Amino acid sequence: MKREAEKRDTPVQIEEMAGHLLIMALKEEAKNTEEAVRTGERRRKPIENIAVL
Repeated sequence: MKREAEKRDTPVQIEEMAGHLLIMALKEEAKNTEEAVRTGERRRKPIENIAVL
């Protein structure tokens, strides 16, 4: 029964981790964009094509 519970919980844990990684990536992008605006830098590419599992 314990093994079955682990199998059920694994996808949920993966989804939660993916959500945390997405949030971290978006925060980093916002920080980089803010820094680019502050320094007047142009053509800094944003993070693109983030796929959540």
